[in-house]
This record gives sequence, C-alpha cells and structure tokens, in this order.
Amino acid sequence: MIVVTSALTECRSCYSRELRPVLKLESIPLGDKFSKIQNREERHPVRLVNCDSCGLVQFDGLINSAAIFEIPKVSEVESIIEEDCATDFGCTQQTLRIDGTFDYVWKTLGDDRKRIISLEGYLLSESLRESGTLISWEGCLSAETVDRFLSRFGQVDQIIIDNSNRLQHPLHISNVGDVRSYAAHLSRILKKSGEISVRFPAIFPLLLSGLVGYVYHEHQSFFCSESISRVFSEVDLALSEARYCDDGLNVVLRFVRGEKVQSPSWETTDLKTQEARYRPQKEKMLWDLRARLDRCIEELEKQLKFSVFPELAGFGASVAGISLMYQLRLERRLNFLFDDSDHRLGQLSPEGNLEVKKPIATRSSDSMATVILVPLYAETIASKHKGKLGTVVNPRLRLKGQYG
Repeated sequence: MIVVTSALTECRSCYSRELRPVLKLESIPLGDKFSKIQNREERHPVRLVNCDSCGLVQFDGLINSAAIFEIPKVSEVESIIEEDCATDFGCTQQTLRIDGTFDYVWKTLGDDRKRIISLEGYLLSESLRESGTLISWEGCLSAETVDRFLSRFGQVDQIIIDNSNRLQHPLHISNVGDVRSYAAHLSRILKKSGEISVRFPAIFPLLLSGLVGYVYHEHQSFFCSESISRVFSEVDLALSEARYCDDGLNVVLRFVRGEKVQSPSWETTDLKTQEARYRPQKEKMLWDLRARLDRCIEELEKQLKFSVFPELAGFGASVAGISLMYQLRLERRLNFLFDDSDHRLGQLSPEGNLEVKKPIATRSSDSMATVILVPLYAETIASKHKGKLGTVVNPRLRLKGQYG
C-alpha cells in the first residue's frame, strides 16, 4: 500500500517551494493498523521539512489519505441520517463537529434546540452500499462537498475541530493536505459572527517535551497559534482566544468570522509571548530533539542490556505509542504491549505483531519491565497499575523546564 505518494514540492499552507529538511526519524508502520491475525504492514519514512516562507513544519511527502484513514463498518446509518434530516425540530443553533465521531448526523440536546452536525456522518450517507459497508471516503473538504453541505444544512453558528477522540481523523486540521483551501471551506460553512474552535497538538510543547511519538504520517502539519492564525485571517477568521490544554501538548484556539477582536485574554497574550520566544529557536529545537532521541536510545540500550528481565512490555497501543516504540528501536525487543483499551485487547500491532494485553496480574520488579510509550500519561499509568508492570522504564526525552 502506497502511503507517501511523492515528495512534497510546496508548502501545505502558503504554497511556497522554499522547503528545507529539518528532522529525519526512523521509518514506521501506520500505527493504527492493528489486526486480529498476523500482518505484514510496511514501514514508511518519517521526515519533516520547514517552510522558510511561512515557518510551518510539515511532513515531507504527499500523503495518500485513503491508505491511512479508515471508517468503521456501520449498519443502519443511512436510514438514521435520512430520518433525522427529514425534520427540523425548530432548531435555533447549529454546530458542526469535526472530531472523528461517526455515530450521528445530528441530535437535539435538551430544550436549547441545538443541532449537532457530524460532517463524517453526512459524508457517510453519501458513501454507503446497500449492504451498509463503506465504499468511498472524501478525505478533504472540497468545494463540491461544501456546496452539498450548504444546500442541505445551510451555514452553521459554530464549528468544533477536536482531536480528543482516540480515532484518527482525515478532516482534522493537522491531517489535511491543503490547509489554505481547508480554511476557506470552513469559512464558507460558518455564519458571520460564528465561531470556530480548534484543538491541536502544538509544535513547541511537542519539541520541549520530546513527544517524538506524535510525529507520524497522520499528522501532516505541526502548527503553532501564529501559523494557524495567519492562514485563517486570510479567510476572514480572527483569533479571539488561545490557551493551553492541561495535557502539556495541545492548544485550543477560537476564531470569529467577520469581526475584529478588541482585547485578547491574558491567556492569549501569554501563549503568543511564549511562542515568540521559541520561534527563532525552532530549528535548533528540532535538531536537539534528534540528539535527545539518540541519547535516550543509548541509555535504554544500556539499561536493558545489563538487566535480565524474563519479559519486556511496552505500555501504549496507540498510534503515538507505536510511533515511539519504533523511534526507540524497541519493536524487536518487546514481548507484548499493555493498554487499557478494550478495543485493542487481543489484537496484534502493525508490522511487529505484538499482542495487546491488559495488566491484571501482579508482577515483581525482577520478573519483567514495562517501557512507557505514552509519556504524557506516565504518572497516571504507573499509579493506576502499581505492582502490575514490574520495573517501570520511562524514556527521558523532555527538556528541563515547562512550556506553558
């Protein structure tokens, strides 16, 4: 399966051809391709480039979205969509969600007469066979898609673009191939004075925290608030709020269409100040991330070489967990994976075919070791599964100090 179709020749945001390599990592398989049987998933190169014109750091290569993103099989979705769309119910406010949710087109919420529209569900209704299985998927917001949407629903009061759902999603801003067209289509869908909320993994927290596991093929662009605000401002979307999320990686931005924002909040000012501080150091930070990764690999090799553990596990059967496992070169060292998700239980990891288990039995510190592959949640994992992971190994990739 071809994932990277060709080299990237122009910036995804400003279309400049001034692209320069800034980070090369280990080749990895698609981290979401878990299976119930032995698989032969291929590894694909991971390289980032920087646009010297607009400053956007992005994946080097044109991504075949159809090869990466899959929608779960569904049943009776089409009839539900048609039934729900047939009646207006007197809704006074419409919200469009772009968040990897497939189970509805819209629902009324209590007495506030709010309609929730799932773009995925709408496109799903366009893509079903009579058998109820998916046969096609529009991985972008095309002009035709927007025309159909507007003819059916009209403009919306609010758009929410969220990445907190574990499911990888082709229409999240980090995952699209043409950022400028994407922004223009969102602006068309939004009413004047309407609001867009965007939650995304921000590049500076990623670099400072050493979250190299979040560099994978689904994430085509690595934004800061300034890089998104610039392209959104060109389509009449003004930044009204910017704030950090508590997880240490994601940022939430809010934009308003067709209005000037008078005075930004202190959170917005603080975030912009910190970004301005780190922006001139961005390229050095990317080089430093590679150096930190190399040192971490050496430390892990020494730690595991002189330790005799009958079993070695990794905790984190997610896309980011699989990505970090390969960057740490542990894919042939681990015996299996731990995860809390029932969805992954019993499945085999892509390419490495490591079985996913739940940590339920008590393990002594000398009977096994567990490498934490999702460092954002290391403390929570160690606390929740105390005594069940053996010796806990937490790779050290974070810089000293705190971002945000």
